[in-house]
Amino acid sequence: MTATNAPRPRRMRSPGARNGYRPATVKTTVGPVTLERPKLRGTTAAFVSRLFGKHVTKTNALESLVIASFVRGLSVRDVEATLADALGDQAAISKSTVSQVCQAIKTEYNTWARRPWAMSCSISCSWMPPSSGCIPARRPSRSWPRGASPPPASPSLLAWPPAWWSRPRPGPIS
Repeated sequence: MTATNAPRPRRMRSPGARNGYRPATVKTTVGPVTLERPKLRGTTAAFVSRLFGKHVTKTNALESLVIASFVRGLSVRDVEATLADALGDQAAISKSTVSQVCQAIKTEYNTWARRPWAMSCSISCSWMPPSSGCIPARRPSRSWPRGASPPPASPSLLAWPPAWWSRPRPGPIS
């Protein structure tokens, strides 16, 4: 067979075909954006966007604003009012959405706060005898009587927290 007489390869066809578009609104930080999502016929599978995914109604940037406001100590109502003031009424999201995001933050934080410490906390320490010279001798303070000698040096257990340690964490959020 020559190249001109070769059979053409068959194209793999996916089941179903596009049959027009359906409008879908996604809330963003600049306001609602209307997208055209393809409608499919001849299949039971729904169209899934690679950019937004399935059933997405708000962007991650808008959700990040809600999280940042709530973490800074604003109540759920204050978060909603702040979004409405900053982004306008069209970009504002519903009370239930703000409440769901804030509840998810509380749940995630409480799970983190109640994790077992034995698995995640280790303290490095060293035993230093007083004769090592690493621990300075205690000097007498001005409150000691004249001529009194300081107490004898005793062995010390030196402990320091790991590098990631900052401060003790607060209790769970109620």
